[in-house]
Amino acid sequence: MMRRDVERSLLRDTRGAAYAEAVLVIPVFVLLAGGVVYLHGVHAARMDASLRARECAWAYANGGCETLPPECRETGGGAADDGGDPALADAVASVQEMQSSFPIPGLGSTGEAIFGRTVRLSATATAQSTPLFPAPPREMEASALGVCNERERTIETVARDVFCSAVSSIGLGGPLGC
Repeated sequence: MMRRDVERSLLRDTRGAAYAEAVLVIPVFVLLAGGVVYLHGVHAARMDASLRARECAWAYANGGCETLPPECRETGGGAADDGGDPALADAVASVQEMQSSFPIPGLGSTGEAIFGRTVRLSATATAQSTPLFPAPPREMEASALGVCNERERTIETVARDVFCSAVSSIGLGGPLGC
């Protein structure tokens, strides 16, 4: 009976509960809130990098792919990414071989003549740390794919491209200025 009374008194004893809660729970909540704010910043930086990459691809393609915007960089071309699949890599290689085997004079490769030249541009944004959750800044990178718009061509430039393509195929392009 005495033991049961001691157990009941221990269960009813609430002295120090608020202190323990303040010491243990509040720091955990502060750390969780800091982590949430930091992850929000990381996600916002990813979205910002993605937006910058799309803006870069659009501006570069709209200008006929002549001048690269200063905050962007070209990270490779085309949508033809085999993703490590050997069968797909063979298909991509055969299409590229076909394009180089049957060029259209004055227009570039067959694929570029039909679909346009694709470019992949990337941009970066930095995720900053928060005072509650100090961490090193993280650099986020995103890329976007764009198709170069066709530049206006005159009859003279098309004729020169055809001529240069023909003379370059027989090895006389250099001496003739092509």
